[in-house]
Parts: sequence; structure tokens; C-alpha cells
Amino acid sequence: MTHPGVSVIICVRNGAQTLQRQLDALAGQVDAPPFEVVIVDNGSTDETAAIAYEWIRAGTGSAADAFVVDASEQPGICFARNVGAASSSADVLAYCDSDDVVGPHWVAAAAASIAAGAAAVTGSIFELTPSGSVGRVLFNGVDALPPDAGANEAVPFFRGCSFAITRATFDRVGGFDAGLPPYGSDDTEIGVRLAAAGIAIGFNEDMAVAYQLTRGWRNRTIRRYRAGISHAVQWSRHPDYYPKPPTRIRRFGSMLIEPMRCVVQGRGRIPTRVLAALESAAFRLGTIRGGSRRYAQRYGRPRMADRELDQRPARRLPPAPDLALIAPVRHPLNSTDYSAVEKALRHSVEAWLKQTNPNIVVIVVASQRPTLPDDPRITVVTVDFPPPSAERTARTGNAAVLRDKGSKNAIGLGVAKRLGAQHIMFADADDFVSRGLASLCARHPEHPGWTITDGWRYNRARRTIRAHRGDFHLQCGTSHIVRNDLLPDSGLGVDASQTQLYEAYGDKLERWMGSHMFIHDDLPLTALPFAGALYQVGTSNSQSGNALSGQGRPISRNLATEFGVHATSRTPWGLARAVLPSRRAIAERIRRIVPRRR
Repeated sequence: MTHPGVSVIICVRNGAQTLQRQLDALAGQVDAPPFEVVIVDNGSTDETAAIAYEWIRAGTGSAADAFVVDASEQPGICFARNVGAASSSADVLAYCDSDDVVGPHWVAAAAASIAAGAAAVTGSIFELTPSGSVGRVLFNGVDALPPDAGANEAVPFFRGCSFAITRATFDRVGGFDAGLPPYGSDDTEIGVRLAAAGIAIGFNEDMAVAYQLTRGWRNRTIRRYRAGISHAVQWSRHPDYYPKPPTRIRRFGSMLIEPMRCVVQGRGRIPTRVLAALESAAFRLGTIRGGSRRYAQRYGRPRMADRELDQRPARRLPPAPDLALIAPVRHPLNSTDYSAVEKALRHSVEAWLKQTNPNIVVIVVASQRPTLPDDPRITVVTVDFPPPSAERTARTGNAAVLRDKGSKNAIGLGVAKRLGAQHIMFADADDFVSRGLASLCARHPEHPGWTITDGWRYNRARRTIRAHRGDFHLQCGTSHIVRNDLLPDSGLGVDASQTQLYEAYGDKLERWMGSHMFIHDDLPLTALPFAGALYQVGTSNSQSGNALSGQGRPISRNLATEFGVHATSRTPWGLARAVLPSRRAIAERIRRIVPRRR
């Protein structure tokens, strides 16, 4: 691999909605020198890591290399930026944010300015509109804080969304102060140290970036409040530069006066002025809180960059999936409404892909190709097995189900083994699993596997659940995680016939892959230490006929996040549907209690 001339560092926390767009912009850089992309995951709980790995797996475009580093132990942009610098290899560090879009010449312009002698450089910043297009110019030069708030002079600084700095300069000023609050003042604070060291910030208009503005009055006021806290901490950090910061009384006074001034003397419509007043009040309230004794104790000490302590190992691509989920899809003739089958499969697969450990694969085996998310971790295999029954019905005999399901799981097993999956799970196409399963497999690669003995019954229409303890694995097919080598390898391809599969697997085709009743007796599996699956019942395509018509319990937000389903509505009607028995169940109870009239 060519040694990169530039390390592009993206610090991201829960950026799944926007990261792909920024990565694609970096893949399309024009005339750029060899550069690497360092994606610093600052403790994301969404699909950020999965998106990063998918982009790396698909190819990095004009980038020479790309990898992920884990910076989850301390939230905050300063810490993440220091980790990115320590874990990168180039002498030029170029930083951009995960929710913005760099221009096609961004890397080339940064490298050219540094090569021309600049120690640090920034560029033009445009608005990124909600539609994704480039809008008006926001900044077109080196920005500077005015000499207010007790400062000796104006503070030139680069915006954190777009700048490049040499490693020597970064090390000279100590990098970013990870002792600051998690949000705000990271760029202005390092600007003070650059100015104190006599280092000028250059400007290159070709180093352009489209910047996503914070939208919504709530988000904007919270942003300004946090900025106020960090500004007050910054004043205490640099008493030589801020010899006369505003007193607490002045801060209280300005919190009352400045918002009124925004409303009376501001420009624009009344809602615009009111929003400006809210932001002004939030900022000044933040400066009051940031100057309190509590914040002085929490953020009193700087924590500068340390290349040895901040360095993290590069995670390019995991060598093999930690978990493969195999989903056999019923034959269209084994269904009263096949569109509902595909819809349920899509919902389940989307939820499975939200594992906290993104190193998984989902293998779907179906008689016709379903419409699924565009995700490289999904593998779809179509087979031409005969329908389990000549009659269009969801309730075929057990023998037919074992034959069809077992054959499809056997095909999926062969694919999982070729991918080198560490653990394998047969999962029904309409069930949901805990987000922590893949992480459990990654932590225990040598474990034989687990049986889900505790789980939940789930009714999607009512948005209700009921705990199922002790023998969940005897009721639901989504209940076993098995280490790869404990399952037999047929050596057959995806075009194998059912006859060939029966010859290769013998009774294990139905006993292990078609049924979920015996595998926990035949293999040394242990009980999963937490509720691992939601068993969806009460659908029109249910083979078992199981339902949840009686009393249930609401689905909390935490449980909904854990399994990727919708939480119960907190309205009286939503709670009543979840908690009270269904009308059918109530009618059945009345029928049993009230004797029939003669």
C-alpha cells in the first residue's frame, strides 16, 4: 500500500443517517494525493460502524486506505480528534465531520496549501440544504472571535468541520484539549494556542465543504447552551488571554438584556427574532453554568493529546462474520398472503442488521427473490424446491414444513460456512432478535453456543408482548446459536436438490435444521443469560397457529430499541390494546362463564 500523504479524519457519534454521504464524497476526490480515511467511532449506538465497514468493503474509491478506530471510552469531539491523529500515519491531518459533504477538490486543496508552507489551513463553507444540494456561502475566510468577553484580541480559528494541520504543528500546540466539555469551543480553544505560538491559519477557497446547519428550535437552543458552558471553561483555561472575563452578575444581566435586544432590534420576522433570543439566552445561561464550581471541578484540568495513549488499532475489515443469521422463507404456495410474508421478512432483516456489533451476515433462502434493504451483509439465495403442499395454505403438515425449512436452512448453512461465520443462528423470517447477540459471539468465539430459553411472545398488531420463560426454545424456531464447526458441512453448492441434501445430512436435515426441538439436546449448548428473541405470533401466515390474544404488557422504548420493533403508543387507546385482552379473547371468556340460554 502507498504511504498516504494525507490522513482524512472523520469523528462520528451516531452518524448513521449522514456518514455514507460524506464517505462517498471522499471516495470521489479529484487529483488528490494518496490519502487514508480514518473513521473514529466515538461510542455510536446506531449503525455507524456497520455503514463504515460496508463502505470499506465496497471499495474506497480514490482513497488509498480506510479503517475504523474505536474511541468509545470518552465522549467528546476533542478526545475523538486526538485518537484519530494518534491512530493515523500521514504528516498532514485533514478533519471533516460526518454530517457534512466535502467538495471534490477538498483533499487536493488541503495538501497543496500545506505543501506551499501553511501550518494549518481551512476553506470555504457553504450551506448544505435539506435536499442535499449546496446552498449559500456561510464563511469565506479564516473566522475569528471578536475581542469581547474579556479577551485581549480577536481569536482567529478554523471551523472544526473543515481544516487541515501538519502533524508537527498539531504536536507542538498539544492537539485538542480532551478535558473540555464534550461539545463546543474545540476549534476556538485551539485557535488561542495557535495564536499564542505565532502560527497563522491559511485559507484555500478550493477546500470547500457543504455544512449542515443545526435545525429546529430545540436543537439550536441546546447547541448554544452547550457552547456557553464550553466558552466559560475556555475563559478559565486561558486567563492570560481572557484577563477580564464577564462576572457572574454581568452574565445574569446579559441573559435578560441580550434576548430582549434580539427581539426588539433584530432583523427578520418575529419567529426568527424569538429564536435568536432563545439562542442568546441559552448561550448566556450556559456561561453561568460553565463558570460554576461544579463545572470548574469537572473540567478544571486540560487533557492534551498524547500519541502513545491515544493510539488505537485500525479495524479495516473483520476477517469473518461473528454471527450468521439464516432465514428460510416459506414457499409462496405455503402462504395465504405472500406479500405479508415478504413484508414481515423485510422488517425482521432490517432489525437484525442493527446489531451493536455490525460484523454479521444475513442469509435469506427463498423460492423467489424478496425485496430487501441494499446492504452488502445480506446474501439472498433462490431455490427451486417443490412447494411443501399443493394446496395454498399456511397450515401444512409438520412433515412438509420440516422438509422445506430444513432444506433451505441447509443451503444457508453451506453459504455461512463458506463465509467463515463464527456462530450460526437459524432464525424464522418474521421474528426479532436481541441487538447484543453478535457482540456476545465476538466475546466468546470458542463457546459451543446458546439456547434461548427466555424470550417474548409478540403481537405486532396490538404492539404487546408477554414473557415466555424457561422453554422458549420449544415454542420458537429462532432460539439456537451454534458454533460453526458443530454443524455438519455437506460440501454441496446452492444448486443442490432436496434429495442430495437428504443424502448428505441424513436425519439432521429435519432434526437440526427443520426442527428446533432437538438441537439443544444433541449439542452442548448453554442457556442464553438474557431474553434473546421476540416470537411473533397471531399473523395470518402463522404455521403454528399460536396467538397472543389474552393480556399483554406494553413494549417499552428500551425493549423496542433492543429488538428493532415499535414501542407501544402511550395514548390511552394504545395502552389499552396492549394490556387488555383482545375482543376475541373477552368474547371467549364470556362464552365460558355465561351459560347458554336454552
